[in-house]
Amino acid sequence: MGFALPRSAHHPADLRFSLRLQHGHDLATGAVVAAEAWPVWHRAGRPFPAAAIRDRTMATHALLRAAAEQARGARAIPISVNTDAAALADGSIAEAATAALAATGCPPARLGIEIPETLLEAADLAPLHAIGLGVVADHYGTGAMSLRLLASLRLAAIKLDATLVREIGHSRPRQALVRALVTAATAQGVAVAACGIEATAERAALASLGVRTGQGPLFATPGTIAA
Repeated sequence: MGFALPRSAHHPADLRFSLRLQHGHDLATGAVVAAEAWPVWHRAGRPFPAAAIRDRTMATHALLRAAAEQARGARAIPISVNTDAAALADGSIAEAATAALAATGCPPARLGIEIPETLLEAADLAPLHAIGLGVVADHYGTGAMSLRLLASLRLAAIKLDATLVREIGHSRPRQALVRALVTAATAQGVAVAACGIEATAERAALASLGVRTGQGPLFATPGTIAA
């Protein structure tokens, strides 16, 4: 089955999506502490290419509602949703998130928005902060966002890009960079997570540098929720 989109002339009536969840783990204990959600599209039981989705904003709105449904339970973990330039451009994400929270009863603290570092400087985050959503800088380390800007954005967390994580146990320059980022972020009350962890040595190095949570193939492959 899957989650349905609102009726629209911009997509087939039988288009559905499943939620793919990549769990975030406590690097010290291995416990699951969060999840990142993105859609897997299908139509009539067959895969449907994400690139063919014409209304990206509507797709993001539907994804927010589905993620809120999963994050509302008493034992549920926080779930963050990826967004892109198209969904950010019309400024409707905060309104859609408000509707999703109201419809599901999900606490705002359990729903987050992940925005690529390269889009953060131009994004209007105030409406998201106003309703209590956590904003996460995704793929951090691939852009040129300054530490001064990091302090002004009131982020809940930054997610280190996998290019910073790869073989970090054997790279002193990467260790020095991540140590500096962790120090600066922690001073601003911003959590630091890591993406793309593949090896035990990477996990150990990141933990020793102060990174508390992470995700990647070392822990598990993403799981799917149909609806």
